[in-house]
Amino acid sequence: MLLILRLLVFGALGFMAEGRGPRIAASRRILSAGSSFVPSGLRGLGVGGVDGMSHTKALKRCCRTYCSPSLFILDRDGVINVDRGTWVLRVEDFEMIPGAAEAIGRITTSKKGARIAIATNQSCVGRGMITQDDLRDIHQHMLGQIERAGGRIDSIHVAPDTPDQASERRKPAPGMLTEALDRHGVDRHSAVMIGDTMGDMLAATRAGIPNRLLVCTGHGHQRGLEAHGKGLKLPLRIDSASEQKLGIDERVLPVWLCSDVVGAVDLALTLKL
Repeated sequence: MLLILRLLVFGALGFMAEGRGPRIAASRRILSAGSSFVPSGLRGLGVGGVDGMSHTKALKRCCRTYCSPSLFILDRDGVINVDRGTWVLRVEDFEMIPGAAEAIGRITTSKKGARIAIATNQSCVGRGMITQDDLRDIHQHMLGQIERAGGRIDSIHVAPDTPDQASERRKPAPGMLTEALDRHGVDRHSAVMIGDTMGDMLAATRAGIPNRLLVCTGHGHQRGLEAHGKGLKLPLRIDSASEQKLGIDERVLPVWLCSDVVGAVDLALTLKL
């Protein structure tokens, strides 16, 4: 019991300290994916292994059990930036959806200890249309806008695969989402996925993330018009018993239908994770 109390106290202090840490200055730091994540408050406590586990694994298990923050995973195109139906190949092509940067800033300031990740398919890299350095420049531009609005992004997960050579990381496969969960040491039940496509929702379903928010921007624009035409008020929870499913794949139900990322964040911040 004493050990658990020590982990709780020091773990909480570690997350508080990390939550107040300096903003990420460049996307290179964010894109350097590390598989292990142990809060600073749990490092160096001199705790031995548990049930034959290594020191690091034991600490990670304690972290997930007692100190787990929530994780917000966002798609990029059509959620954060305007999706014009073509690829974003230059910084000049990137246009933030109104209110998106501020919504991410609201997560940062309203939910201390939460992590924010982006999971995005970018087959333009796999097709040779842009390089990884070009994509890094675009993301650094995006991060600058988010930081100026008081927000931050803790990790960006990119699947560069083309659809005909898709790996388990490319949505609708769950690879990038499980990667984000593992990197940030968050249980799937404490995660939220915000996306604009069925692929986003399927990836979340396959990753076991129960909090799925579908926005009516990007690929969801037509669904939003249909909801408006039917007089439906958003946000709206849609499940297997709902009379109006608006063409949503049964496999991803239940989902919350939201107007945009601003409405999705407002809803997500009220969910009991």
